[in-house]
Amino acid sequence: MSRCPRLRHHMSSSPKETETFDVDFTREQRWIVHHRVVTLADEALAAGTQPPAWLVDLFERLEAGSSTITVRQATELRADLSDYVTDGETPQADEDVATAALEDLSAIEP
Repeated sequence: MSRCPRLRHHMSSSPKETETFDVDFTREQRWIVHHRVVTLADEALAAGTQPPAWLVDLFERLEAGSSTITVRQATELRADLSDYVTDGETPQADEDVATAALEDLSAIEP
């Protein structure tokens, strides 16, 4: 079903927003994802806007220790992590971990 053996698909009635997948991030990948989610929320608040619902939900999932992610969250997170790994100021160690997280997320098709 998926190209990544560490990824499990959960069927739901409304794709993208509610269809979820289990992603088996390593501890380091989980830390980078959490860091990026918090950074995105902080940036939204600093700009005077509320963080989008997908971001708040992803933050809550991460805080609760959940390994599930929606298609929308995976798509948004892939875009952010792609930018993060190509940012010249990203530490090499973070870049390597974020790249590995991107590889896991690539199995989730929008």
